[in-house]
Amino acid sequence: MSIRPSPVLRTNAHFDGVVATYVGMAKPGKSVNVSDNRGNGGLGVPAVFTVDLKKPHLIDYFRIGHRNSVLGLRYWGVTVEGSNDNTNWEMLKENFAIPDAKNGAKLESPNIPVDRSTHRYIRVTLTDYDPVNNSAVQMSEFYLGASKD
Repeated sequence: MSIRPSPVLRTNAHFDGVVATYVGMAKPGKSVNVSDNRGNGGLGVPAVFTVDLKKPHLIDYFRIGHRNSVLGLRYWGVTVEGSNDNTNWEMLKENFAIPDAKNGAKLESPNIPVDRSTHRYIRVTLTDYDPVNNSAVQMSEFYLGASKD
């Protein structure tokens, strides 16, 4: 039984804007489907994704949409960085615990503030997750935005 509403297009979303779809990656040291993250002597490497906004955008918050209520599939903590050249990175949030990530009833985090800045690329690194249950982490959507002053 799904607890998600029917697919809804969301603004300021940076995957596909449809909450019924998701992106999944193998957790460090795990393998799932075609995603194998067991290199580095079996320890794996951090799960990372980069969003290319195509041009610099002003941001001062991000938000995460969880795929579903399964806690073992969720991002519990992340590091978020910004760049304008995809080479030199500025720390926006380091090793940050996602609010309510361990609450299965919450399918989306609140807006998480970052220092107001302008970036074309945003890199998200998984820093905390359930190391025992499930082999992957999954996210339905990643949102970026700037609050109005």
